[in-house]
Amino acid sequence: MGFEATADHFFSYDKGIDPGTGKALWGALLGPFQFQKRCCFATMLPENPT
Repeated sequence: MGFEATADHFFSYDKGIDPGTGKALWGALLGPFQFQKRCCFATMLPENPT
C-alpha cells in the first residue's frame, strides 16, 4: 500500500482492508490508480506563501 510519485506520474496503491478477513474491499484491487500530469500550475503559486 502507499504511493509512488515522479515528476510526471502518481501511482496510488491505497486499499481498504476488512479487519476480520484481511481481504481488500475497495481501492487499487487490480493494480494502482495511475495519474499523469497534464498541466503545471506552479507559476500560479505565490512566491512567499505564509
